[in-house]
Amino acid sequence: MRSSARRVNRPRRGAPEQADRLTLLTEWRRIARGGPSLCRMRRRLRVALGVAVAGALVAPATVLGAHLAHPRDVDGYLAYLERYGDPGSDRPVPVLPPAADLVAEGEVACDWMRDQPYALWRTDSRYHFQAVYERYEQHVAGRSPRWGAALPGMTSVATAAWAHLCPAEWELRQPRRRPFAPPPD
Repeated sequence: MRSSARRVNRPRRGAPEQADRLTLLTEWRRIARGGPSLCRMRRRLRVALGVAVAGALVAPATVLGAHLAHPRDVDGYLAYLERYGDPGSDRPVPVLPPAADLVAEGEVACDWMRDQPYALWRTDSRYHFQAVYERYEQHVAGRSPRWGAALPGMTSVATAAWAHLCPAEWELRQPRRRPFAPPPD
């Protein structure tokens, strides 16, 4: 019974010329396959491609992770506006406008926030809350909310929206301290 395995030509004793032929044939096959240097190059190429693919997946994974870690909370948004909707007083707002109008105005603030660049490693002052909020105020300047002059004010609406309706968007746009920098004073 013959096996289907490949036969190996082994030289017989006393046949040096056949051994030389076998050595040359083996060497030729190794060179034809690329030899050890080509194998190392292929391995390095695979490692480099793996690192590139992993690097390309870091940003989407970070954004997805931020959205999973910071879910939307409409009830928390409305509770915040009821409690802190009057910036001139510590008392809750007695009567809120319709929830649909409040959520729609909050979505306008979230849409504006989505158009802002990610802060990522940037730490300059234009990414801090006060600067971001001032830019938002300039964006909505001269436009009154759907409910007119009644409370809550636009200050509270934007702050509540960023904290409760689109917290992941705000999280991705906050400046981060450089990981190896000394802590701030």
